[in-house]
Amino acid sequence: MWARHRVPLQRRAAFGRLDRELIFGCGHATACPYGDGAFRTNAEKISRRVNRARVALCNFSLRGDGGFILGYPTVAIEGSSLAMPTEVLYRKWRPQRFADVSGQAVVTRTLINALVSDKVSHAYLFSGPRGTGKTTTARLLAKAINCAKNARDEKKRSGEACNACASCKAFGEGSALDLVELDGASNRGIDDIRDLRDNANYMPMGGAAAHKVYLIDEVHMLTEQAFNALLKTLEEPPPHVIFILATTDTHKVPATIVSRCQRFEFKRIPLSAMADRLAQIAVEEKIDAPREALELIGRSATGSLRDAINLLEQICDSYGKEVSLEAAREGLGLIADERATLLALQTLRGDFAMGLSTIGAVRDDGLDLRQFQKEVVMRLRELLL
Repeated sequence: MWARHRVPLQRRAAFGRLDRELIFGCGHATACPYGDGAFRTNAEKISRRVNRARVALCNFSLRGDGGFILGYPTVAIEGSSLAMPTEVLYRKWRPQRFADVSGQAVVTRTLINALVSDKVSHAYLFSGPRGTGKTTTARLLAKAINCAKNARDEKKRSGEACNACASCKAFGEGSALDLVELDGASNRGIDDIRDLRDNANYMPMGGAAAHKVYLIDEVHMLTEQAFNALLKTLEEPPPHVIFILATTDTHKVPATIVSRCQRFEFKRIPLSAMADRLAQIAVEEKIDAPREALELIGRSATGSLRDAINLLEQICDSYGKEVSLEAAREGLGLIADERATLLALQTLRGDFAMGLSTIGAVRDDGLDLRQFQKEVVMRLRELLL
């Protein structure tokens, strides 16, 4: 017989943080030590309902209040179609060092110098377009400042995370408790900021020398009252706390917040750097793609490396690991129409009447005018170069 006992459960997974309840049988649940304070529990004795499925084997960590923290399942879920999804390429190849960040040399060099000289600021503001590395750089900074090789008593600090110490491994696995990520769009009220302010007073889990890093993504979505509640803590936080604010709309962040932070502007990734990164990923993933196809993908991503990697993965899903230039053009929806070249030539000649007639013919044929416009711009670029 199963006796129902409800234990607070905080489930951490790639798709968010959910509050659950653990149901287990009294007298049947046994836990044996596994790793550093973790416990491995047999699914025959502890089960959790997820869409009416039973997790075959899970890792649990014991909390101080008697609850558990559920880690990632070690095997797939039985009795259901629900299973751990395949990791997408942009997450699989997220940079693990500052040197791997593409197109942001000024930002990474400044942060490395701050780590080496022990002059890390208490608050940073990362702003820039999507897919340019704001969240990735924030996580790298949190990992590097907690790395054992960058401790204050270390004489030779490189500023880079070693990726070998216990702290770096925890950050790499996404289980570090000293990195608190908040979504400003869903945690935008004054009550959320009050909770953050109260929790900031607690010491980091990594010890007295560690730092607790608060990463607030899309910070411009906070309410005016929430910003006002954050002001004093942001200006004079506890010595073990570092704030990193990330946003795509800096003009929506109050000037009083901006003035309390070191601001870094992330620019769009240059085409050459984007093509180099795509080529590196293609080699590691055994994807055969010419340089021209990678540059075409990078140009379509308009400076967002995340979008470019997603496009590369999408094209590979459609055409396999052999990606030709024609496959890339077709996968990106680019129109191979000779009228794009014709319209470009008519524009250069100033023949506007014939140009309008060409556009009308393209529209009447049912082609996508936005894609046709991109094709015309590419033809104009080729003609000008």
